[in-house]
Amino acid sequence: MKIIFYSSLILLVLFGFGVAGNGSKAVASETDSGRFTVSDLGVIYDSETGLQWVVGPDKEMPYEPARQWVTACNTAGGGWRMPTRKELRTLNQKELKNRPLDPAFKITGWAVWAEPRDDSSAFYFIFSATFPFGHHCAHDVGKRVFGVR
Repeated sequence: MKIIFYSSLILLVLFGFGVAGNGSKAVASETDSGRFTVSDLGVIYDSETGLQWVVGPDKEMPYEPARQWVTACNTAGGGWRMPTRKELRTLNQKELKNRPLDPAFKITGWAVWAEPRDDSSAFYFIFSATFPFGHHCAHDVGKRVFGVR
């Protein structure tokens, strides 16, 4: 399965198509790391993990509307889900001291919703150069939202 994925990715890059696989061209992120590429549809591809990300509205929202936004998101063919705390942790870049999140992720907040914990709370992740962490809180507290696949 990995061989098919990497072969497909190489072909897409060779022929100038983005990771969205629908003919959209990929453009480099605003950093020089080369780790993230952003398609013209806004899909962010992480070459280190192989994950694709989509950024939700840059505003605080309660968990349930955030979950609904991810579920309904049809960017680049859909199939998005809420990320896990572990997946969000892979995005935290301590070397970016002022804001430890690649500028490809255009948000102004520091906390992003993750997977649900139970019926009344969900996990979230706070991006921080000194102490990144994931914790849980009541669903009605606002955070930002990312979709992943």
